Amino acid sequence: MRWASYRNRPFHLGPYPMERLPRAAQVTAPPSTLPQMRVLSFDDAPQDSIIHAMAPYMAMFDLIREGQVNPAEADLPADPLERAEHLKSAAYYFDATFAGVCSLPQGAHLTRPISNPKVKALGEALAQSQPKSFAAGMDMILADVVDSSGIQHGSVEHHTHALVVAVEYPRDPRPDEAGCDWLHGAQAHRAALLASQVAVLLSSYLRMLGFSATLA
Repeated sequence: MRWASYRNRPFHLGPYPMERLPRAAQVTAPPSTLPQMRVLSFDDAPQDSIIHAMAPYMAMFDLIREGQVNPAEADLPADPLERAEHLKSAAYYFDATFAGVCSLPQGAHLTRPISNPKVKALGEALAQSQPKSFAAGMDMILADVVDSSGIQHGSVEHHTHALVVAVEYPRDPRPDEAGCDWLHGAQAHRAALLASQVAVLLSSYLRMLGFSATLA
């Protein structure tokens, strides 16, 4: 359960007492009973579902999953634990439910990577357009998105560590709850969108600091 009060709780520990879970000295293989990872579709929802509105945003996050790395590395603490706590704190600030840092074993990679089929079309549309905005800072963000449309995304197997982000489901709307018809069945899509947003923000931040980082 969540802590009743966070007043004296270090921010990097998050809202749940994850530090109480037992730790293993060695990484063990996941149980064979785990279900296979499935592709999350944004096209199969009812016509009036909010899921359809989420689709282009998910494609945009997948489009900017990697980018240019600052050639000059920032001056950072040498302690890996301090770095990990800093990143976890940022993830919780961006509304992640769980965040953890770990080594990335070879067995964690998918045999066949999952790709978003809407990314290519979005990239082509952005490359042919000239998005303009009068909002402060938005032109710079849109320019980064357009620049990313020309990047060929590659493998993530060169990465040695991962920042894992999880997002919990809120309460399901009741079947008879007024004004909630468009929200039914959107829990997984909402969580995936928020987790992708957190990952994009943190990976962009790491690249600004001069370190390679990719949303996976």
